[in-house]
Amino acid sequence: FVLVTILSHSHRLGAADHAESLYGKAASNYHRLYDDPVFASNSENWLRTIKQFQIVQHTYPSHYRAPASLYNTGRLYRSLFQIKKRRIFLDRSSLTFRKLIEDYPKSKLADDGQFLLAENYGRFEKNKHLAVLEYKNLLNWFPESDFRKDAEKRIQLLQPPHKDLQI
Repeated sequence: FVLVTILSHSHRLGAADHAESLYGKAASNYHRLYDDPVFASNSENWLRTIKQFQIVQHTYPSHYRAPASLYNTGRLYRSLFQIKKRRIFLDRSSLTFRKLIEDYPKSKLADDGQFLLAENYGRFEKNKHLAVLEYKNLLNWFPESDFRKDAEKRIQLLQPPHKDLQI
């Protein structure tokens, strides 16, 4: 029994170390994409970095790096959309932020993902209705969010109060 417990514990430590190693490689490439224009000019480097983060989240969903892996994946897809102007990348960004919010609602990054999801709708899709809905979700689901004031301002900009109609 003691040997089984020791082996089980060392396996868990090995998995945690492996997750950390994978995340570190992905994070290194993430920073390189934003710091090295030559590296960033190759779309394959973007997709490879996204895949590295996805592997961390899929393989180790309970590891503390899993929410950050989703968050970074969403941001990378969003940046790729801004560079390539391909709608598929914006859709994947939004889906990834939604997965972060749904799978890790208690993560300190969940409200960040919620804000960026709302911003995807408002800024890139020009869908005021969905943007307002997602900003309101941020206010309801994450009342202590550091994005609260920004979300309130965006709601006011996108949905100004109705003036009384006079006939």
